[in-house]
Amino acid sequence: MEPKGRQERHRGILKWFDVNKNYGFILTQDHKDLFIHRRNLINYKNNIFLEGDEVEYELLQTEQGIQAKRVKKLRNYGKRLLGDIGNSYLKKLISGKVKVTCVLTKNRKLSGLIKKSKPYEIIIDAAGTGDISIPKIEILYLHKEHYYERFAEIMSINEEIKKKNCEVSKKVTERYRINNDSLKEAFNKNATVKFLLLDGTIITGVINWFTKYELLFWVHPKANLYIMRHAVMDFSIEKIPVEAPPPPREVTKITKKSTGNNRTETVIRRRRITTPNKTL
Repeated sequence: MEPKGRQERHRGILKWFDVNKNYGFILTQDHKDLFIHRRNLINYKNNIFLEGDEVEYELLQTEQGIQAKRVKKLRNYGKRLLGDIGNSYLKKLISGKVKVTCVLTKNRKLSGLIKKSKPYEIIIDAAGTGDISIPKIEILYLHKEHYYERFAEIMSINEEIKKKNCEVSKKVTERYRINNDSLKEAFNKNATVKFLLLDGTIITGVINWFTKYELLFWVHPKANLYIMRHAVMDFSIEKIPVEAPPPPREVTKITKKSTGNNRTETVIRRRRITTPNKTL
């Protein structure tokens, strides 16, 4: 059912779109995934929709949930715009005055309110100590302070790595151990992955988005980690979800049957066709 009247238009970023499967997802301004089908793209034949393109859309309520409709491409940013996602996420924490916990190199932690985010540092108002400037190169990951108990149940520690007190490499060429193609493969497949971080933390979850410098990692249905990519030592794909088979479809077959005396009778037969499950 579609609501009547003029629809409110929203803006977001095309997170990814599979031209073979004819669907993809939009990253909304509140950092949620919104399903989109090819039939709801305006002027699809004359436009090339790329990951990171800014789009405008309306909301459509369906039996499967809320989807995007009447999606119009605004600007051809391509993948470049994805680099702004990390900054917008931090700005959201700043505007919401959300307390965060920063895990730093050399087994350090700092909690407080993020006051400002700069290209190479963030300013945190730590309770009792005032504003502290933290170079981003020293940040491993951060999360909302009240997520701590949720993560404590999920995280494990590699004690051998922890004792080494590993630091981020000063050489940019050695700083990022995981290449974009590996992350993109896990991201596109919505795979469950396991990360090993510089402080020995082992965490399992799903990549929500990633840029050249950071990524957002869902480790709990309602909790996520903002991880700096220089903090990742290694990762592995643990599980790839199997695509659910399409619902059974009903096929109608109409034939004509002779009944004698130059008369014919229309016979309608319906049967349900199911597609066998795919396995990986």
